[in-house]
Amino acid sequence: MPKHSAGLLLFRRAESGWQVLLAHPGGPSWARKDKGAWSIPKGELAEDEDPLQGALREFAEETGHHVTGEFIALDMDTGKTLWQFQTSSGINAQPITFTHKGRQYVAIQSGLGGVNVVRMGEQLKNVPRGGSMWVFALMDQ
Repeated sequence: MPKHSAGLLLFRRAESGWQVLLAHPGGPSWARKDKGAWSIPKGELAEDEDPLQGALREFAEETGHHVTGEFIALDMDTGKTLWQFQTSSGINAQPITFTHKGRQYVAIQSGLGGVNVVRMGEQLKNVPRGGSMWVFALMDQ
């Protein structure tokens, strides 16, 4: 069975233009090697793992951070944007995919509340309180 990998390309618009996040592999075999080494945080998918879930898992494993912000669906073959959605606040949990009556959906949670407000207090003073659950029906293939 062929192996597949998945990753996330994080980007932002800055005053100087677009910026992307690239990662450098660690360990002794990559020491002092830069040319051709930098890539998006990615890794191998587990058997039957959803590509988006795998990409989010790999990003968290490789960087120690969870993704928040705009949710963008990309075509797996071409990389073209299929659709995107900007929540009014950061995405604060990994997306969940599920199937209902033969249709696939993805759900994401955004906003802030609960223990995060208590734990991070001052750091989150400008983040809107409250939360939302956004559910999208995915396009048929």
